[in-house]
Amino acid sequence: MLVLVFLIFLRVCLCSVVRKIDPTKIDYCEKTCTVEDPNTNKPSKVYENSACDCRANTTHTELLFQLVEFRKTMLELHNSLRNKLALGKVKHKDGSFYPNASNMRALSYSLEVEYIARCYAVKIYDDHDECRDTIKHKAVGQNVHFADSPYEPYTTTMWWWWKQFDVYNPKHIDKYELIQGVGEKAYADFTQLAWAEVYTLGCARSWNLGNYKFGRFAVLCNYESMGEGANKMGAPVYAQGPSCSGCPEGTNCNPKYTGLCGRIDQVPMDRPPYIYKRGEISTTTES
Repeated sequence: MLVLVFLIFLRVCLCSVVRKIDPTKIDYCEKTCTVEDPNTNKPSKVYENSACDCRANTTHTELLFQLVEFRKTMLELHNSLRNKLALGKVKHKDGSFYPNASNMRALSYSLEVEYIARCYAVKIYDDHDECRDTIKHKAVGQNVHFADSPYEPYTTTMWWWWKQFDVYNPKHIDKYELIQGVGEKAYADFTQLAWAEVYTLGCARSWNLGNYKFGRFAVLCNYESMGEGANKMGAPVYAQGPSCSGCPEGTNCNPKYTGLCGRIDQVPMDRPPYIYKRGEISTTTES
């Protein structure tokens, strides 16, 4: 009987994609990001992690309304689009279809990834941050969208990122590289969403009345990858082949998203840790 209980417990632990941690107990100031000089291969810049001294600018307001629904919606949209791509159902403007993906992972929602995204959302102005590493992974990816209203549908947010599939080219799936005559920003959001090795995401929202009109509302998502991170030059966006035929070790075809590999953890319902504003006394209790 004890053996059976242990095996059930072990199976639950192994099947869980996302680890349970309290990000407020982690010293993210130790998780800096170093950029090497391509000419010397020596460190040239060191960036502070966005979760180091996680405090909101006084100009920013974090948006937490309908939080669990927001998490569920963003996860559903991501997995639905990845599944469509993996099944070979995304058509490029030139008439060709993106090839099927054999190793596209299903995504789960991570509270740690969300926390780091929140820490940046409460001070963001107009661009990506430089360092968002988690406990386990470096080169965590990010997509950012700005709008003039916090009530813009999240389908619109996702479409701004996803529609870049018409800028990228199916011919470059085997090897991520710069497209001549097109800036990387014109397609990097799509390839981030399409990167096969990504397995968790976490998203955040904020409102900054002091920002320019069409940039007051920000939605951003961070992405953890099993590999070296998305949009790495020379690496494949995903492996071509029959959908779900080359799933990573320990994963199988997802029963809901049949083109994706691996299980999807239940979306967390946890209340997020409070983020204090700069100048606010941290011993204040949240009402």
